[in-house]
Amino acid sequence: MILNKSFLQALCLYLCAAGLYAQGVYVPLDRDYYQLLDRYEIKSGQLSPYFFTTAGQVRRQDIARFADEYAQIASPKTNMSKRDRFNMRYLQGDNWEWSKDPEAGYSDLRIRKTFFKHFYRRRNAFLSYETRDSLFEVQFNPVFYGSIGYESGAGNGLTYINTRAFEVRGMIGRRLGFYTFFSENQSLEPSYVRATEKAWNALPGQNFYKDIGTKGAYDYFNFRGYITFSAIKDVLQFQFGHDKNRIGVGYRSLLLDDFAPPMLFLKTNVKIWKFNYQWMLAQGMNNTSKNAYTGFDKKYFSWHHLSVNIGKHTNIGLFEAITNGAQGASAKFEWNYLNPILIYRSVEAYIGNKNAAMIGLDFKVNFLRHVQVYGQLAVSELNFQELKKRNGWFGNQQSFQLGAKYIDAFTVKNLDLQAEFNYVRPFMYTDRIAEGAYTHYNQPLAHVMGANTAELVGVIRYQPLNRLHIRLEGFYALRGLDKDTSVNYGSNLLLPYTDRTQDYGNYIGTGARARLLSLQGSVTYMARHNLFLDLGFIYRRQSSAEPVLNTRTAYAYFSVRLNMARRQYMY
Repeated sequence: MILNKSFLQALCLYLCAAGLYAQGVYVPLDRDYYQLLDRYEIKSGQLSPYFFTTAGQVRRQDIARFADEYAQIASPKTNMSKRDRFNMRYLQGDNWEWSKDPEAGYSDLRIRKTFFKHFYRRRNAFLSYETRDSLFEVQFNPVFYGSIGYESGAGNGLTYINTRAFEVRGMIGRRLGFYTFFSENQSLEPSYVRATEKAWNALPGQNFYKDIGTKGAYDYFNFRGYITFSAIKDVLQFQFGHDKNRIGVGYRSLLLDDFAPPMLFLKTNVKIWKFNYQWMLAQGMNNTSKNAYTGFDKKYFSWHHLSVNIGKHTNIGLFEAITNGAQGASAKFEWNYLNPILIYRSVEAYIGNKNAAMIGLDFKVNFLRHVQVYGQLAVSELNFQELKKRNGWFGNQQSFQLGAKYIDAFTVKNLDLQAEFNYVRPFMYTDRIAEGAYTHYNQPLAHVMGANTAELVGVIRYQPLNRLHIRLEGFYALRGLDKDTSVNYGSNLLLPYTDRTQDYGNYIGTGARARLLSLQGSVTYMARHNLFLDLGFIYRRQSSAEPVLNTRTAYAYFSVRLNMARRQYMY
């Protein structure tokens, strides 16, 4: 990859200023894993002093601290079941290098033969090595995702996923953390995923890919990797590399979601007392155009997120984002965005430029050891005079989210419910030029369906046995789509708002109105640590007065996963 020279220079400045203190790595973003953190923070009756779940990835040492403490202080109020204790042991074992429990990481396999005794010495690692003084530690794991399915309706029958990968993580002197993941994949996706690929010119969740065969299968690589270090222990941390990031605790995020592929980023995180401040600079791609010498055109993102705990139950966050894209070319890196304190709008005024900007608010409130209420608000542009007229002016570009989680619902242990409403006005996340849209590799960085949509999400999670999880997820969405390329009603983020069809009358559903229903059920059994067997189904139906937009599919699948999160098909 050819990087902008200014971006590299800026990176060097930050690395030189950071000092040599460092930390461990982060747990990859995984809905099921992070749901456990959310669940036990709610049950604990207070916000965790170790991490901020609204700020995205969580460090492994912070999860270990939380799990160690929660397992020790469990009281009648926390009402821990045997399944909860199993989950705590899972979290401790998965982060054993930081856990104070001396038995946390030891394998449950008792292999005494000369050669095989070197494998799975730690229950979460195929191969692991640590020095006696703990100044060096490394773990290696094979990764596999094999899935076979059958689709009826609009599909072509057989579907499959074939992923082979490896993962390495470790630390040096407890001062430097490193992580890498690389996979080689072939897949034949359900019909609506293939339709999305054609519409976006991008494979959902992936970066570069190519077609194979004649039935619509894909071949692609996936990679993540970064280093971590800290200038001030447990206060000031740095992370640099390729990975996904997220803001929020909802099923969706309207500020920054992890649906798009990994991107190159530099992150600074400051945690002091009840405050957590995150600043991030990232390089994205516009794969709408490609230069033979420099590859895909580049764009740059800058994010601020300030999160504060108020009392024991409430967290509030402030968010700001800038997208810097250039029409028909790679954007130039703007040095002024390196200041992690300034408000970005003031920077734009200073440099005489107007990039796509967004501000936002997020919150969560945990109470009664059973309930969490959360939400987000994002604003790209707001005109109160036009808003009061309720005339559907295109320039009023906002989105909001409101959701709730109910843990151990109706006194049934390990039954968790979630409901969420998302509302995204037309033209939200778009820009005056296509290259300035809030996208990476042509894929949304916020709500997966782009804009011009209102959505209701419901999730049921149940853990009847230690190793068995049952999930039912669904959403119903009202969308306003473009029936062809001659119109733009604000749902397609890859179209600039300057090409809009109309100035006024832009409401949710304006355009080709479509109603989308999606249901997904799955049963997962964890055969051993991070080895999962999945059996599931997906039903998806979109109906519209425009026949070309009507689709229906039913899809069943069986998967075997080793050290890898479930694929997300809820879009």
